[in-house]
Amino acid sequence: MMADLSSIRRECLKRLGAMKAERESWIAHWRDISDVILPRRGRFTQSDRNKGARRNRKIIDNTGTMAHRTMSSGLMAGITSPARPWFRLATRHGQAMEDTDVKVWLSDVETLMREVFNRSNLYDSLAQLYDELAAFGTAVLLVYEDFDDVISCETLTAGQFCIAPDRRGRIDTLYREYSLTVGQVVDEFCPSNGAQRDLSCLSDSVRSSWANGHHDVWVEIVQAIEPNPAYKPGPGPSKAKRYRSIWMEANSSGDRLLRQSGFDEFPALVARWAIAPSDIYGQSPAMDALGDVEQLQMQEIEKSKAIQKMVSPPLNVPASLQSNTVVNPLPNGTTFYNQAAGQLPMASPLYQVNPRLAEMQADMDAVRHRIRTAFYADLWLMISEMDRSGVTATEIDARREEKLLMLGPVLERLHHELLDPLIDRVFAIIARAGLLPPVPDGLAEGGVIQVQYTSMLAQAQRSVATGGIERLLGFASRLAAANQAVLDKIDFDQAVDEYAEAIGAPPRLVLSDKKVAELRQARAQAQQQAQAMQAMVQAAQSAQTLSKTDTGGQNALTDILGGAGGA
Repeated sequence: MMADLSSIRRECLKRLGAMKAERESWIAHWRDISDVILPRRGRFTQSDRNKGARRNRKIIDNTGTMAHRTMSSGLMAGITSPARPWFRLATRHGQAMEDTDVKVWLSDVETLMREVFNRSNLYDSLAQLYDELAAFGTAVLLVYEDFDDVISCETLTAGQFCIAPDRRGRIDTLYREYSLTVGQVVDEFCPSNGAQRDLSCLSDSVRSSWANGHHDVWVEIVQAIEPNPAYKPGPGPSKAKRYRSIWMEANSSGDRLLRQSGFDEFPALVARWAIAPSDIYGQSPAMDALGDVEQLQMQEIEKSKAIQKMVSPPLNVPASLQSNTVVNPLPNGTTFYNQAAGQLPMASPLYQVNPRLAEMQADMDAVRHRIRTAFYADLWLMISEMDRSGVTATEIDARREEKLLMLGPVLERLHHELLDPLIDRVFAIIARAGLLPPVPDGLAEGGVIQVQYTSMLAQAQRSVATGGIERLLGFASRLAAANQAVLDKIDFDQAVDEYAEAIGAPPRLVLSDKKVAELRQARAQAQQQAQAMQAMVQAAQSAQTLSKTDTGGQNALTDILGGAGGA
């Protein structure tokens, strides 16, 4: 067993070294982004933790930071807002969705999952993930099973992790390096459970620190999550699950592992903004804006120098006032010169500085506009940044759809790499915890569940479909004014179903085709009964009228009766 642990440790550390070498070319780029856009994010050395020193000294103009903040907030509100439902569950086969029990069960599961999301720290972690994604292009969210809150989440920052894909390009391996104090290590990996702690998994140095009360000493930890070579399908011990999880001390000289366990699903959700072929790590809007952000810092410095020289120009001073002549071109600088014969000794500006501040400011504004455009600020703040009044809602919708075309590939990638695995992972955790309601027969008979997204951005992209339905029905209604027969071409029931699907309406609002048929049949029977009743009333009234008619005199009725008798 000791040899097995030693082999696992060597194998993991060897792979970690190879993955860090593969990642090395990205580190410098991430550092530059952290310096001028997101200075408190990114961990590029093991000792880079809990540092309170000022990190934004390279940021003079914060346009890039503010544009990044606007974008990450827009992604949070537009994709996974906690204030509104952003996903719904459906069946892959539309026939099952006609079953009311299936629709209600799916709706109940949606409500349960949203409650789990709200009770956990998911939304806080997602907000951090969007920060990382917009800045560094690659972001990682770890989703663990939690006894108290069902799930618990953790977002990693750039430099903390290495990733690797499978043969299809899907990320299935994550190695991370992070730090815990001695006290945190003991609490995490050596729980007491009312008995004496078992410290055998710790290195001698950590045990010594714990024994001597040095609980706040930092310990470097490595966690490896990767496909398990010992995986066996079906129920079994955690070490035989689909993905293995290895924790170890990074600097331990022994063969101990802090923990060896496993996951049924890959717990690391790796989202990438955009990737080039064969790349592992993603590109980001901050990478596109980095040159402009750095240029803006330089322009701010030069503009400040120009203004300072204009306000406090360098001076020309007679050399008689100073034995050594040294040219000093700095603001408030003094340069001594030899005065002409008969000239009064007096100080004067060395040269006049009249910077073209208007042109300089205009150029800087153009750079700021490029930075905001790179972060899609004109999409997130479309209404507040309108440069004119009288804009109609139709125009705003059209402009929003135009902007969303640029976000289409990114949104699809986030659905595929972040949200789909998140829903699958949480659904599986809830199922294993026994929290799901009883599955209805209509779904148990082979129904496959799929996810449909109803966030603001997803609905905005699907607004093309709703607009088509509205235009078709409007066109048909105009034709019907001339010829009612044209309405025979429109399936109004299907139009309602398609529209409700496109806007993500709650399933309880739209009745199934079977229920609608039953209602219509009942209405038709009620109408038939009402018509029959009305006919009977009319017949009875007619009979009563005839019974009261005088047949002794000469009138139309006696003529009819007489004619009938003669016949």
